[in-house]
Amino acid sequence: MKTRMKITIAFVAVMVLSFTGYNVYKTQKAIQLSDVAMANVEALADGEGTNAGYCYLEDTWSTKRGYKYFCDSKTDKNTIYPCPSSMESGWYDDNKQDRCTK
Repeated sequence: MKTRMKITIAFVAVMVLSFTGYNVYKTQKAIQLSDVAMANVEALADGEGTNAGYCYLEDTWSTKRGYKYFCDSKTDKNTIYPCPSSMESGWYDDNKQDRCTK
C-alpha cells in the first residue's frame, strides 16, 4: 500500500508540473519589432550622433544687423534645435553663435 501511495503522489506531482510548465510555455509571446523600432535600437547601439551646424543667437543689443541663420529662440546650453532652413534679417553678434542639428 505504501508503494501504491508513493506512485500516486509521484504521478500527481508530474501532472501538476507538466500542466504548469505547459501553461507557462503557452503564455510566452515573441515580441515583434517594426522596422522603425529596429532602426532605432540599432542607432542607439551604434552610438550614432546627429550632425551639428552653427547658427546665430539673436542679439537685440548688437549694432550689427543682417541676414543670418538665426537659432531657435528656445536654444540653450542643454537643448539644441534643427538648423533654420532660410536666412532671416535680425540683430546679431559674431561672437554669439550656438549649435543646431542638421
